[in-house]
Amino acid sequence: MAESSQLLRVVMLLTMYFLLFQRISSALPPTPAGTLCVPRERDALLDFKAGLTDPSNLLSSWRGVECCRWTGVVCSNRTGHVVTLQVKSDWAIRGEIRPSLLTLRHLKQLDLSYNDFGLKHIPTFIGALGRGRLMHLDLSLSNFRGRIPPHLGNLSDLVSLQLNGMRYAYSRDLAWVSRLRKLQVLSMLHIDLSRAVDWTHAINMLPNL
Repeated sequence: MAESSQLLRVVMLLTMYFLLFQRISSALPPTPAGTLCVPRERDALLDFKAGLTDPSNLLSSWRGVECCRWTGVVCSNRTGHVVTLQVKSDWAIRGEIRPSLLTLRHLKQLDLSYNDFGLKHIPTFIGALGRGRLMHLDLSLSNFRGRIPPHLGNLSDLVSLQLNGMRYAYSRDLAWVSRLRKLQVLSMLHIDLSRAVDWTHAINMLPNL
């Protein structure tokens, strides 16, 4: 009799837990069918967008839950992670690059060319994008100024680096370039390199250039 009572209590407890689980599950918002976008990466993109002024509404598609369908965003079909971000305009987009992009830990390609970043400095955190595994970076003609951050040398997987058209940018020490051993394309047209005495040595350290 005691064993039967104990068994009955176990069955009742399991039934209660099952009903409670069903109630909690039904209270959660349903996941849209076919959604590939990783929520934290979508939030990071929206934060990045919030730092921009977009009078031409080039980023008007950046809404809803499926960030993988947004203009300029490419996700991995296998994992849903953002691997490419291309936001370029005819200098219509202005603002700043926010560190929320660091959340895109699987990013391989970033193209922010032809925007107006208001003569700001290139953020040093760009050297950590994609956990340092970025392969293509294009900041050409985007109105940056000041010193090119040597932190870009941390992007050891870079194949292409395009920084041309920055008339108010400069570099005095190109030792960081020599660390980009996989680099095949390097464009620094209009950047002031007049005092960069080590540039020939840095370039010669790149076997694929």
